[in-house]
Amino acid sequence: MIIEILGLVFCIIVGTIGHFLYEWSNYNNIVGFFFSKNENVWEHMKLGITPIIMWTIIELLTFNFNNLFFAKFSSIVTFSVSLMVLYYSYKKVIKKNILFLDILIFYISITLSSYVSIKLLMLPGITFINFLSFIGMLFIIYLYFKFNKNTPNWFIFKNPN
Repeated sequence: MIIEILGLVFCIIVGTIGHFLYEWSNYNNIVGFFFSKNENVWEHMKLGITPIIMWTIIELLTFNFNNLFFAKFSSIVTFSVSLMVLYYSYKKVIKKNILFLDILIFYISITLSSYVSIKLLMLPGITFINFLSFIGMLFIIYLYFKFNKNTPNWFIFKNPN
């Protein structure tokens, strides 16, 4: 699907630029809400989640996909899980951060998430799963608010250095 390939390119560009937006915006809190403010894993997850949600809104307003919410929620989960698994796996083995690997992991994770989205969009519409996925996406947005205000003391919120 050409639209999903465009979505992948959109997510790569927005996610890559998003890494620098907080600093470029003179540390604007609104920008920091949507994009990374520091180097922890949660903040880097936002670099994929935010563009996926943005692209979902674009697709919702432009196209009529049967499984849009299911595909995009699954895409967010795929991105987040693959980012964490790949990042913490290489950190366990190598014991230090390597910028090239961090960037490569972002690109691999966002590509995997787009692949999942493409496959799920091709399935027949599943209304109940789409509804649950919509609720899941709203929950992720809720987590943005919650974690922005009260950051938990969990491993994904700790700076890696």
